[in-house]
Amino acid sequence: MSLDVGQSNNRRTALVIDDEPEIAEFVADVLELCDFYVVPVSASEAVHRCDPADFTMVVLDLVMPGEDGVALLPHFANTTHPPDLILMSGEVVGTLEEAQTKAEALGLKVRGFLRKPFFAADLEALIGCA
Repeated sequence: MSLDVGQSNNRRTALVIDDEPEIAEFVADVLELCDFYVVPVSASEAVHRCDPADFTMVVLDLVMPGEDGVALLPHFANTTHPPDLILMSGEVVGTLEEAQTKAEALGLKVRGFLRKPFFAADLEALIGCA
């Protein structure tokens, strides 16, 4: 079973991965205001059912129960046109920087990272939405 991105109508598509529903909803709301079609998921298992090529952007929480966000990075690197990444976590900045280094070593483009809690304007700045 794959995730439904069929309603994207040629809009940019984003996958939001966070185990905290309130955070995922907040990020999805901001992305939708910036004209993204958004697919939010709260479990890493759902990520393995998606085709990374379906997304232009992935907003990824690094600390989740089960499989953490860093372990998911290779899934997004294994495609001809990998999506851009925005990493987020409540961990210290060093953890986010380390994850960014790992992602870039896999050939992924990281637009930046967000340390929780963050404001909508912080996310908008990373995606280029005024």
